[in-house]
Order: sequence, then C-alpha cells, then structure tokens
Amino acid sequence: MRDNPRTILVIDASSFGSSLMLLPAMRALRTSFTNALITAAASTGICELLAAEGLADRTIDLGAIVESSKNSFGAVKRFFRLTRETRQRPVDLVIDFSPRTETQIARWLTHRGRVLTPSQPLEFLERLAGRIRTKERARSSRYKQVLGQFGIKWETGKPILRVMREESIKFEKLLERDSSAAPLVILFSGDPGGSISWPPEKFAETAHLLTNSFGIRIVAVDSPSDRSFSSRLSGLLPARAIVLRQPNALQIIAALARSSLLITDDPGLATAVIDLGTPTIELRYGRGTERVAETHVAIGQAAPDAAIQIRDAASELLVLNRTSALFQR
Repeated sequence: MRDNPRTILVIDASSFGSSLMLLPAMRALRTSFTNALITAAASTGICELLAAEGLADRTIDLGAIVESSKNSFGAVKRFFRLTRETRQRPVDLVIDFSPRTETQIARWLTHRGRVLTPSQPLEFLERLAGRIRTKERARSSRYKQVLGQFGIKWETGKPILRVMREESIKFEKLLERDSSAAPLVILFSGDPGGSISWPPEKFAETAHLLTNSFGIRIVAVDSPSDRSFSSRLSGLLPARAIVLRQPNALQIIAALARSSLLITDDPGLATAVIDLGTPTIELRYGRGTERVAETHVAIGQAAPDAAIQIRDAASELLVLNRTSALFQR
C-alpha cells in the first residue's frame, strides 16, 4: 500500500526546456496527493508556470539554469538557496528529478525522509541523451520512472503547456505596434553559445535568410530571467525583428502559441510545443534529418546544407493552415 506523505519537496535543477515535463509530473502528483503540502524547487521559468497553475503550494526559485554551464558559482547559489529554504521544514518525501552534486548534498544535509531519484542506468542514459541531442522521449521517461517508484500513474493525452489569456492579449498588443501581417518565426536557444548548440550567429543568418525569402518577422526569445541569447544576437538580427529580453515563462508560451514557426536547438521545448500546434524546426546536434511529426522537422546542425534544409522546411511548415488551432486557444 502506498504511503500518503503530508509534505513533499520536488527538486528539478535542469534548464527551462529540459524541465517542461515537470508540469505534467506535478499535475499527477497534485491529483494523487490532494491534501499534501508540495514545495517545488526549479528554474525561474518553471516556478512561474507552477505558480500560475497552482501546482505547488510553495516554489523555490533556483534561477536560470544552463545544462552545459561549468559555473560553480551558480551551483553554490542553488545549494545555499535550497538549504536555507528547506532546512527548517520537515519533509516526508523528496523527489529529485535531475540530481546534481549541489542538490544531493543539500538534501543529505537537510532531510532524512524517503528520497526518489531516477535509477542509475536511466540517469546515465538521460545525460547521454541530453549530450547528443537525441529524441526527447527519454526525458519524459525520467519523470515517469521516478513517479512509478511511488505508484503514481503518468497523465497522458493532455497538453504539456497551457496558454494564459492575459499573456496572449499582452503579446497581441506588442504586435499591434507594427501593422504588418507577416508570419511570426520564433528563435529560441536553450544554451546560447554552448558547445553543442546552434551558434547565435547561425540563428542570425537563418533569420536574414527567411526574412528575405518569405517576408516573415523574427521574434528572438530569451529563456526566463536570462538575457544571454538576446545579448549575443545584438545588432545581428533583421531591422524589424522583435526581441523578448528576459521574458517570463507565460510570455514565452503566449508567443509560441501565436507564432507560425519555431526554430530551436532545445529538444525539450520542441517536444512541448507539439500540443500548441506550432510548427517546429529542431536543430539537433549531428548531421541527420528526421520528420518527427507532421509539424516537427529535426535537422542536423552539422549537415553541410543545413541552411538550405532549414529554408526548405520553413517553406513547407509556414504554409500549414494554423487558423483553426489559433481559434481553439
């Protein structure tokens, strides 16, 4: 028989895109333990989404997290924030979906209750999958596997992301400053400047290519509470491009729902927007190209004709009729 913890601490110290699967996981937790007090420690953007949906009674903002970052100062900050915010609060169950050195030490120092983490073989495969930018299916399996240890069933058939009407209205007002009806193409990098990410300069070249070819309008979007992408793109984008600097997570989702195409090197975000009906070009590490779904094309960053493949895929995806999807939101 499954225990019924009264207090649960959920930790997910992974980047914004990589931890979007925490949303359905938290919905499953909330459904299974309706009376439990749930605290969630995650990146800034994920905390914003959890708070907006009421999925956590309390959130601990771990700031912007970059998967490839070797910045030990960021890890130290997360360690002290976790220990400071949780050491005086008894916890029956700790769930660490993405164990890092700082989270493991913090929970060892502050908690003696039951701890759930991904199994060691799965954790290794997860890190390998993240490193080589393979399919995002493995990332959802991490959450399913951890919840399964406690007998919690994963919710299927429901959207990962949910659009807030208020943020959609705000984004429309931003677009009204320009009377152009050009399709919107969003650029998003999960790890700007990272060794296995699409270089910001390449994003800028792609922006000019698509603008000149199709007359689209570019929207470059930072990760929540982070401005490294927009900073690296400064002065490189087409003149009419919109830049969302350090947006909150709700603004990002509103922009994604309104856009005609997403171009990203973040596999987590590429998977999550399928439910929004947003056509997506995912720039994967390597050379291979794959048709993941009708509206999702993966192109290898190292392909010698990557720019041409992106242009051709964009030409096809931009003509998809998204009118019905927009009216459904």
